[in-house]
Amino acid sequence: MKKYLLTIAASIAAVTTINAYSADGTIHFTGSISDEACTVDAASQNMTVDLGKISQSTLNGSAGLRAAPTSFVLSLSNCPATLTAANVKFDGTSDSTDSSLLALDSEAGVASGVAVELSDASGNPLDLKTSSMDYPITTGVTNNLQFTARYISTGSTVVAGTANATTEFTMSYK
Repeated sequence: MKKYLLTIAASIAAVTTINAYSADGTIHFTGSISDEACTVDAASQNMTVDLGKISQSTLNGSAGLRAAPTSFVLSLSNCPATLTAANVKFDGTSDSTDSSLLALDSEAGVASGVAVELSDASGNPLDLKTSSMDYPITTGVTNNLQFTARYISTGSTVVAGTANATTEFTMSYK
């Protein structure tokens, strides 16, 4: 019995040791924290973008149907001369059917089968939690970073209701 228990203990130790030291690679995170940044203008820090009242029939029928885009601007000022570009990363809750899209806020009477698509100044869709293209910035002027937002169907059936969504954004500089 004692021999049997020792064999089991040795087997468990061998398996534990193998799992504890198994590694498939290494990731090094690099970057820096800078005291140089532009000022995000007050109107850009907490804005509301009205996407309008869209007919259910505009988006109903199949996934990927898009409403007309609505433009919005993030304005930067007081940019140091050492900075030449900025990009934006939009965060928030991803849609359950397409993680690149912004989910609608959970609230009573919320629409379904629809999400919000964000795009850069060139009209290229932006994936959530991914940096936008670099926008050139200039010292001494207000730099307006152009974006659009619109509703997009995520399935073949859209159910009418409130369609509010919330995103946070983070600026990164070069």
